[in-house]
Amino acid sequence: MTNNLPQPHVVHLGKKSKKQIKRYRKGYGSMFNEVHGVVSQTKAEYGDEKQILPIVVVHRRKKKKSGWKMKW
Repeated sequence: MTNNLPQPHVVHLGKKSKKQIKRYRKGYGSMFNEVHGVVSQTKAEYGDEKQILPIVVVHRRKKKKSGWKMKW
């Protein structure tokens, strides 16, 4: 039995802003270029005939907490 499923490849990008994630979804920006570079490098290693499934892991930045909290 042969395995015809694409090979998963995890790309961990760390913390990114909401704006960078939106640009990635639209297909441009530094994050898109980074993922595209990793996928093309992996294809060069394994050959173009092998399908690669990129899995992108991103952490969103948390909003800053306000400095003033009134406690009564």
